[in-house]
Amino acid sequence: MDYDPVKRDAASIFNCCRPARVLFFRMLNVLLLRSWHVRKEVKRWLRTAPAGARVLDAGSGFGQYVWFVSRLRKDLHVTGIDVKEEEIAICNRFFGVPSGTGEGTVSGSVNADRGPAPSGQPDEASLNGNRLQPGRVSFRKADLLGFSEPETYDLALCIDVLEHIEDDVKVMANLCRSLKPGGVLIISTPSDKGGSDVHREGDRSFIGEHVRDGYSSSEIADKLLAAGFSAAGSRYTYGRWGHISWYLSMKLPVKILNRGRIFFLVLPVYYIFTLPFALLLNFFDLWTRNRMGTGLLVRAVKGAVP
Repeated sequence: MDYDPVKRDAASIFNCCRPARVLFFRMLNVLLLRSWHVRKEVKRWLRTAPAGARVLDAGSGFGQYVWFVSRLRKDLHVTGIDVKEEEIAICNRFFGVPSGTGEGTVSGSVNADRGPAPSGQPDEASLNGNRLQPGRVSFRKADLLGFSEPETYDLALCIDVLEHIEDDVKVMANLCRSLKPGGVLIISTPSDKGGSDVHREGDRSFIGEHVRDGYSSSEIADKLLAAGFSAAGSRYTYGRWGHISWYLSMKLPVKILNRGRIFFLVLPVYYIFTLPFALLLNFFDLWTRNRMGTGLLVRAVKGAVP
C-alpha cells in the first residue's frame, strides 16, 4: 500500500480554487485523527498564549495547520516553512500573496475562505472579527536541518515530520533555539507500537519517505532534553478505538485507491456509511487515556514551564 502518491493526487484535486482548498482542509481535520489531537493541544496552549504570539509550523505541507491556527485569534502571527517549493507556492496562492511580493510574506487583507477582498472594501472575515491581518501569515522554503531564528516563536508545530529526518536531534535543537524561553513545541509522530503500520520485523512502512518507523515515549523525550528542552511529555494516540477508525477512514480507502484512481468517485458513498462510526471512535481516542497506541502526541517546553 502506497500512501504518498494517493495523498498527492488527492491534494491536486482540491487546488482548483480557494473554496475547494478550504473543503480539503476541513476534510483533513475530520478524517485525520492526529489533527484532532493537535488541535486540542494547540487550544490548550492558546489559553495562556501572549498577545501577538508567533507560531511556527515546521514542515507545513498543505498548510492546513497554518490555516487552523491563523483563525483561532486575530493577533497570532503564523509562519509555515517546508522544503517543497511547490507546496509553498500553493500555500502562498491560497493565502493571497500578490504577485511580485516575493516568496514568503503575505500582504493584503485576506479571507482564508474566500481569498483577497477587493481593494478598499471590507471582506466578510473583517466584519465578523476574524480578519487575517496584513503580514500575519507567511510561507517560505526552508530546510529544518539548517533552520534557526533564535528566540522568535512562542509555539512550534512539528506534525508528521521527524520520522522523515535522519538527524532528528539537530532539528529538535534548531526548533528549541528558535523558541522563546517558555515556548512550546508540539510534535505528532508515529510510535514504536505499530507506527507507520509496522508491527513486526520485516513489515514495510506504508509511507516510503519514513526513515524510522516510530519512537518510544522515552526515546523522543530523551532526544528533546538533549536538544535543549527543559521538559518533555507525551501521550499515545491511535489507541484501540483510534486504530479502528484509522483503518476505516484512511487505510482501507488508500488500499482501494491504490487499485485505481477511478475509485475516488465512489469514496463519497463509502464515507456516508463509515464516517459516523469513525468520528465516534475518534472522539473516544481523543478523550480517553490510551495505554498504548501507534501514534505519539508530544509537548516539550523550552526553559521554565509557563
